[in-house]
Amino acid sequence: MDKRWDKIVATNLSELVPVLNPPALLFRLRSLKLITSQEMQEIRQLPSKQEMAYELLDQILPRKGPNAYSKFVEVLMETEGQEHIADMLKAVDEHTVIHETLDLKCVMPEELIHEAEMEKLKRDNEALKSEALKWKSKCKGEALIILGLRIKEDESKLKTIEPQWRVQMLPPLPACCRPCGRVIELNGSLIVGRGRKLFYLEKGSWKSKTVEASIWSVLTCGNNCYVMGQQQQQQQQQQQQQKDTKTLKIYQWKFGSESLAEMTQLPEDHQLTWGVSAIGNEEKIYIVGGYGPKCGFANQVSCYEIRTGTWTKMKETTIRRAGSSLTILGDDMYIGGGITSAGVSNQLECLPLIGDGNCSTLPPTTSPLCQLAKFNEQLVAVGGWGQKSNCFEVYDIVKDRWLALPSLNRGRYAHGLCSTQDNRLLAVRGFSEGQFIECFYT
Repeated sequence: MDKRWDKIVATNLSELVPVLNPPALLFRLRSLKLITSQEMQEIRQLPSKQEMAYELLDQILPRKGPNAYSKFVEVLMETEGQEHIADMLKAVDEHTVIHETLDLKCVMPEELIHEAEMEKLKRDNEALKSEALKWKSKCKGEALIILGLRIKEDESKLKTIEPQWRVQMLPPLPACCRPCGRVIELNGSLIVGRGRKLFYLEKGSWKSKTVEASIWSVLTCGNNCYVMGQQQQQQQQQQQQQKDTKTLKIYQWKFGSESLAEMTQLPEDHQLTWGVSAIGNEEKIYIVGGYGPKCGFANQVSCYEIRTGTWTKMKETTIRRAGSSLTILGDDMYIGGGITSAGVSNQLECLPLIGDGNCSTLPPTTSPLCQLAKFNEQLVAVGGWGQKSNCFEVYDIVKDRWLALPSLNRGRYAHGLCSTQDNRLLAVRGFSEGQFIECFYT
């Protein structure tokens, strides 16, 4: 067996099988004598492309000798619609060489290390990191870049970071999802809301449902999916009447359905023109800020309790903003990014969800207009606007500071950010120099 096949293809079968198109490859594979006539017929008789792909990648090609991998990549490059898979496999191949020749280990500064030794460690680690992080994907299509990080403590209580790079693929998202807003995961499926469509990943491909509301935000509470938006008919009426506000409502969406079940209408002071943010937690939905021509940027916060169907007014934020990024960690809600009267914002706030505490300010994120998420029970900030649009950092709650982590491969803003159940962090679409999805996972 080709060693590269075992390390690259076999370890990524679950990502390759849904996107591979075996019928388009068979004749070229046969001409290169990678498969026999009998094997080609056996593959063609299988009922689905997924089963064909699995048979080809797991049962047949691994037995074809040391050149099977390079010839398979050559066939992918020559086949229309499969070039991006070849590019991604090449990227993994390049990474495999880097990973085997470099000890990608860096040690975070701690008081236990002698100052002179610390300086040497810093220089060595920066050299290793800069060389490793030069690696870029050259994909033509849209891809999912996997970057792993393990944080552990050894006997001397030193935090050790070991970057591990992997590459996986996802089908392309529709072009209309480029500024994709909020991305959520529900029962193992990704859901993206944009315009009047809900896109969801099912069995390796994106499917969509057109609903009767213009979607502002998608969120989860427990095992249910909710949508904040405005019904299309109401939207048209308001445009005709030239009103400054919108009639925003909360709807429940049953997975795969084309209809929304209306739950409640947002309070009057949240009926604004744009930038109202929403997030769900257990049996509650929180609404934050927004913008209206009359009131300007808003700082009000409201809570809707699903079980009782009631709204509660909460303490206001210290900063008036619209389009803010929200995440909940423990009993606190963090508010960051967004836009204020001064422009794009990197200011960060923390609002207690229990008790009568006021909203407090925290150290700002490195990049304005970033997205926040809960990852490994920690607060992280990803992407943003300007020169630091590829920023990735974690908030050290003990020392009240942000710590830099390996950067995104492509800077981006107006993107979606989602922490998944299998401990991955997805940065989805947005505006950037590249169009692929990136993922950071442990």
